[in-house]
Amino acid sequence: AQSCKSISGCEDVGDGCVCGTSIAESAVFSSSQDIVSKENLLSELKTGAFPVEFYGQGIYSPLGDCGVIGIEVFVRSGSGGSCNSLAKDSIFLVIDGNGVQVH
Repeated sequence: AQSCKSISGCEDVGDGCVCGTSIAESAVFSSSQDIVSKENLLSELKTGAFPVEFYGQGIYSPLGDCGVIGIEVFVRSGSGGSCNSLAKDSIFLVIDGNGVQVH
């Protein structure tokens, strides 16, 4: 078995390894034109969001479906976001294949 010390940035801790990590945030879709379908959106986005109501009134603005059947798009109010200019904090509302509302 490979030792944790042989992996860059990792160290042994008893029965496992602790490795350094980093997070990079970016928009998966920069425009609604990049979203092929509701199914495409669900397959590409892995991290969910809270419902827009959670953030309080006026924080997010609805843009409608932006030409993609089955989704609703929200952008931060005052951000200048539009269907042609989405950001990492844009939120999508979708009903998945099980009938569950996901953000």
